[in-house]
Amino acid sequence: MAYREKSAWITVISLVAIYGYYLLVALSERAKGADLVWKLAGAVVLVIVVQIVLTILATIFSPRDARVPEDEREKLFVLKGMRNAHFVLAFAVVAAIAAALLGRDRYALANGLFFALVAADVTKATTQIVLYRRGA
Repeated sequence: MAYREKSAWITVISLVAIYGYYLLVALSERAKGADLVWKLAGAVVLVIVVQIVLTILATIFSPRDARVPEDEREKLFVLKGMRNAHFVLAFAVVAAIAAALLGRDRYALANGLFFALVAADVTKATTQIVLYRRGA
């Protein structure tokens, strides 16, 4: 598995696991208001730490692969991932705005917009993984 594919897997797994748990907490009645803001901040810090540690480990276990510059195919994978992520981001932001216009509170709007960013990033990394797997 190529180093950049490993990096995409690290992104998908960490985002889905940590923010998925945060989303379950946010949708439950256990956390509201300022408490939810602190839980989100904790989730963001945890994602950053997990991704840094896993990326360092991936680099340690395949240092030569990590130093190889991107080729044209890998650059194309990134661009296709960004294109797909843009569509997801645009749709999710419009959905969050619609929810705000329908009377949802500011915490729901903030979580909806945050979800839009996470969904876009997961879409980008997933697109790259699929393209690596297909060898396109």
